[in-house]
Parts: sequence; C-alpha cells; structure tokens
Amino acid sequence: MSVIENGTLQVPGANIYYEVRGSGPILLLIHGGGGDADKFHNVAHHLADRYTVVTYDRRGHSRSNPANQAEDYRVKTHSGDAHRLLAKLTNEPAYVFGSSSGAVIGLDLCIRHPGQIQVLILHEPVLLQLLFRDELKQNRKLMEDFKKNHQSEVVKLASNVGVDTSNSEQSKDVLTERLLRNSTYFVEYEIPGILNHTFRYRCIKD
Repeated sequence: MSVIENGTLQVPGANIYYEVRGSGPILLLIHGGGGDADKFHNVAHHLADRYTVVTYDRRGHSRSNPANQAEDYRVKTHSGDAHRLLAKLTNEPAYVFGSSSGAVIGLDLCIRHPGQIQVLILHEPVLLQLLFRDELKQNRKLMEDFKKNHQSEVVKLASNVGVDTSNSEQSKDVLTERLLRNSTYFVEYEIPGILNHTFRYRCIKD
C-alpha cells in the first residue's frame, strides 16, 4: 500500500480536502455525485506506482464543506476548485480523469484552463442539458423518482462496503450518513446546476 498524504486547500467559499499518493506525473481523479475521494481508494493505490494520484472531496461532499451550504451550484466553481488544486501541486500539465458529474467538471476545466491538462478522460459525463433538459425541468415526478433511486443506490453501496468488524455498525452508519448527505447535495444542487450549465467553446482559427 502506498503512503497517503492528505491536506486541505482553502479556495473561495470552501475548504477542499485532498489526498496524494504515489510518484510520477500528476493524475487527478474527479468523483461524481454522491461520492468523495474514498471512491477511488482501490484504483488510486493500484496506479500509485506509476502516477502521483490526487483525489479529493469536491465542495459540498464529505470533508469539503462550503462556507454557504445552500450556495448555488456552478460547474465553473467546481472546475475552479480543481484548477486551484492542480496549481498548488504542480506546474506541469496533468492527467485528469472525471466520472459522471466529475467528467462535466473535467471538461469545463479543460475549456477554461487547457494548459493544465495533458490528457483528459471522461467517463459517462452527465450531459443532461443536451439530452433531457426540458423533460427534467417540466416533469417533477421524474425528478423525484431520480432522487429516490439515487439515494437507494447510495444505501446499497454503503451496505456493500467493507468496514472494521470491531465496530462495524457504527462505521457503517457513519459511512451511510456521509454518502446520503453527498447524495442530497447531488440531487438538490448539482443536477439543477448541471441542467442550467452551458458549455462555451473558443474557436481557434489557423
């Protein structure tokens, strides 16, 4: 197992908890809604012999608390957090992997700060604004069903995670509560924010 170094980065409106392990070029992993840095625990250790793997709790998730818990979600705010974290850790372009809503943040980071990205990998980006914007805005039941389904999946995930057997129930309860708070942030703030987000690309002419 690689040694994990953790820290907290103060950014406008929040403190961002992050972890660093391994050696080599920087690889930033951006988790999706309902998760946190721990989601990448196993894969981060697997990659630590080839990369300096950076994981973090995005603002509103687990150990990264915004000053204003009810602040409006902005994709650019989250990509700004990733930008500042990379700037703290390296002056070189980094490898970036984003999953789900984390992929949307990674894409926005690449658009706003292309010089920080060497390779960007997007896993199932939540581009709902391209596919279901009108349906989700107009169909309240569809949105409520989505919230319930997401939270039930979070409970299943927590129940399947290995915990310390000497204090399993307490550990599982703490984990479940943390993930449910993340899920609530995701469905109450993140999804509406992503629905209202529009990507703006710069055209480069020869």
